[in-house]
Amino acid sequence: MSIKLGLLASSQQQAAVPLLDIYPGAFAAYSLRKLRTAYTGSAIRVRRSSDNTETDIGFNGGGGLDTTALTTFVGSGNGFVRTWYDQSGNARNQIQTTNGNQPSIVTSGSVILVNGKPCISQDGVSGRMLNLNASINVSNLSIFQVFKINDTTFQTNFGGGSNYVLFGFTSSFSADSITVSSRFKNGTSLVTSDAPQVTTNYGNNTQILSSAFYTSAATWISFGWGNSTSYPTLGQIQEHIWYTSSQSANRTGFESNINSYYTIF
Repeated sequence: MSIKLGLLASSQQQAAVPLLDIYPGAFAAYSLRKLRTAYTGSAIRVRRSSDNTETDIGFNGGGGLDTTALTTFVGSGNGFVRTWYDQSGNARNQIQTTNGNQPSIVTSGSVILVNGKPCISQDGVSGRMLNLNASINVSNLSIFQVFKINDTTFQTNFGGGSNYVLFGFTSSFSADSITVSSRFKNGTSLVTSDAPQVTTNYGNNTQILSSAFYTSAATWISFGWGNSTSYPTLGQIQEHIWYTSSQSANRTGFESNINSYYTIF
């Protein structure tokens, strides 16, 4: 399958109905587009390099990130994400208060883009979001992710033990690593996972693994790294949406909504 690099007109880029309006009840939802009509908060909180001042950045009229406000605030320097706000209504925000560990979103006055859309960029060394201290039922977990990985040995691993993971969590459970085929390494990818004991994982609308997976609850989640000390993501992330109930029946609907905005496959 080819990766489409062309841009859609702004009227086409935002799905007519926000994703969480169609599929409510998310455990947590992070995106650089607006996911829920009733959500009145911002997308991210950004720190600028010139004086370390911070501000919240919201959405434009089309539902995408307000890049005009973002570049006006950052100026010609660099911008870093301090908070990625949870749009689910559960206030499970991702927060990184250590300046040196904050991922990037603006470099030298320009918004970092993947396929023409803003992204949060992690350098594989220090740029990462903070652990989210929240208990989660991983035995019935569905996850929808949009990302690009810039490393040829990338694996997406649910629980740690591999380089450049997208997220991890701690608990007493067994987990299998998902080796993503080459076409998912350096192009924008949509990977969905569903775990009612047996997990089926899809990448860009293609099944890539099905195996026994989660067995118990986790006590915290880390985004952009595998645990509190290692495996930071080398790449860009645009969206993470989590449900603590199986969404297998809705998978194609989720993928259609996400793909209509990000033009992945």
